Amino acid sequence: MPLPSRFPHALLRPSAALSLTVALVAAPLIGATAATATEGGAPDGVVESPAPNALDGELTEERESDAIAAVTAEATDVQGPTSPDELPQDTDRLMVKFHEPATDDSLKEDVVAEAADSAGVAQEAGLSESETPETINTLDDGTDVMAFQDTLDPQAQEELITELEADPRVDYAEPDRLALAAATNDPLLNLQYNVLGRNVPAAWSGATGRGQVIAVVDTGISTHPDINGKLVQGRDMTTNYGGTFAIDGDGRDSDPTDPGDRYEISGCNATWHGTHVAGIAAANTNNAQGVAGVARDARIMPVRVLGSCTYGYESDIVAGVRWAAGATIDGVTAPTPATVINMSLNLLGACSTTMQSAIDYAYNRNVPVVASAGNANRDAANYPPANCARTIVVGAADQNGARASYSNWGPSVDVLAPGGTQTAPIVSTMNSGTRTYGTPMYGYKYGTSMAAPFVAGTVAMMKDANPSLSVDQIERTLKTTSTGQLGVLQVAPNRAVASVAASGAPFADVSANNQFAREITWVRDNRYLNGWPDGTFRPLNKIDRDAMAAVAYRVSGSPAFTPPARSPYADISTSHPFYKEITWARSAGIMQGWSDGTFRPNNNVTRDATAAIFYRLAGSPAYTAPVNSRFSDVRPGQQFYREIHWLADRGVTTGWADGTFRPLNTTNRDAMAAFIYRSYR
Repeated sequence: MPLPSRFPHALLRPSAALSLTVALVAAPLIGATAATATEGGAPDGVVESPAPNALDGELTEERESDAIAAVTAEATDVQGPTSPDELPQDTDRLMVKFHEPATDDSLKEDVVAEAADSAGVAQEAGLSESETPETINTLDDGTDVMAFQDTLDPQAQEELITELEADPRVDYAEPDRLALAAATNDPLLNLQYNVLGRNVPAAWSGATGRGQVIAVVDTGISTHPDINGKLVQGRDMTTNYGGTFAIDGDGRDSDPTDPGDRYEISGCNATWHGTHVAGIAAANTNNAQGVAGVARDARIMPVRVLGSCTYGYESDIVAGVRWAAGATIDGVTAPTPATVINMSLNLLGACSTTMQSAIDYAYNRNVPVVASAGNANRDAANYPPANCARTIVVGAADQNGARASYSNWGPSVDVLAPGGTQTAPIVSTMNSGTRTYGTPMYGYKYGTSMAAPFVAGTVAMMKDANPSLSVDQIERTLKTTSTGQLGVLQVAPNRAVASVAASGAPFADVSANNQFAREITWVRDNRYLNGWPDGTFRPLNKIDRDAMAAVAYRVSGSPAFTPPARSPYADISTSHPFYKEITWARSAGIMQGWSDGTFRPNNNVTRDATAAIFYRLAGSPAYTAPVNSRFSDVRPGQQFYREIHWLADRGVTTGWADGTFRPLNTTNRDAMAAFIYRSYR
């Protein structure tokens, strides 16, 4: 039957069994900070103190802290489907993979309309004639998402898909199912039994997630002082087909802000689910307020895929996963792709080809996908993405380390992590608004939604400790280092990080305790920056321009290139050791010479020039530098102003504790190793 606004809101109003009311506590911003929560290594060859986090909007830090401390509220969260009857099985969308993806949309729509007519879908819906669907999205692998004005029940879906897959023009077709969020000096650290009980602070001595980006594929993000300053560019992948599903009214765009919910339309209050999940994974730590994230130095990529009532279409979720892993979706590519992906959500049924393809895409780019097991107290084998191959599946443990009574179980579940219970939920970042954005605060939730980001944060720390790890190695290590009985293994972050940490000194003059030992080892292993025959790296030596050209050539994949027979530079002969690399850098527009025809190979590379080179190596992406400089010694209009701020926004450099960048300082070899590691890890 037709549904209002072309969106099945009637299907998305949770029953009493689906809703879970949890009390949110006020967040006192006073108390003892854990002594172990100290800052990590310096980024640029010096020890840097953490700068205060800039707060979004008009709230000052003082006003925001007061507001957080003052708020006490309640919010409704969803527990997740406990039976097939509780998650809508009707859908108005199909995902269709045509044998010839480039076929005109109208022709493909006609193919689906003909199949619907043959299947008798129109007659079953009580329509006088068949309906031609509309192509509303196309994934990067060519899969088309098509929407009908009327919903299809499971029988109609099956009949239509049977007709379509009998057509040689169609490779496969699948219903675009609805997923649901799987939820039910940091003064609140003493309340975080998940962090303290699993001894996360001990893991911080080996790794903190620095250099890692955790994609939170969820409801989006709300501004919060324990998250602000940690975000990389995210994306809103929620399709606003029908006008109300996306809530924010504008469909897919570059703004992943969680807009809350609209009870008067959907029957649901805002959950701020993605904000809660993000805080567990990587909230700011040692900032004298709130909670501590597991991977305290990792950054967060919010990818919004869940809309009204925390439901999301499978095609939007797939697009979010692929985009986070580096795919170009709707003509846009993530400027800083994720190194870990978290999905605290579940569907019902088999893992679709489309979903598996997205997870395989991430896997092939060595990006682990962490998924919640689900909250139905059933075998996770029937709950995507937990039943998809190549995922790290997380069940929930209670405060005593046992499997939580609601948590899904079975062979698909790799490990348990603290997910909380109704009497002992998990505290994290939240918002006070019940409809739209209110005041940042802290609140409690429980579910496998809370367990998954704990493991995602652990994975980020493992990748920080050893960037060469594969997804399979990470999954095996999580299992072998977990504690407890088989079937209820609970993740042990400290043991996992210690197990994968690189041991030994990479060079005779770089000890294992060197602040850049990890970065130097990584660039050596990837042959981006080498040592000398005597076994030294000479970390404090300056980088010369000829060596920089060689580095640029190597990080670009050492492309095939034939150097010119005659040198373009007066001071570079064709026999120069780096002649090929220098002339390649010139032809690629990465490094140029001077107006007098020289290259000056032995000149040191300054920090501002380093920023410019890395910007060009990234393809000179579109970027608008801030009007006000984040560095006291870098002024608007100054040479490489844009490139310096681009590099800082990517988290590759932070400058010094005194607020300076020191653009004319030369770049040492150890700092260059850190720049390369953070840009190409």
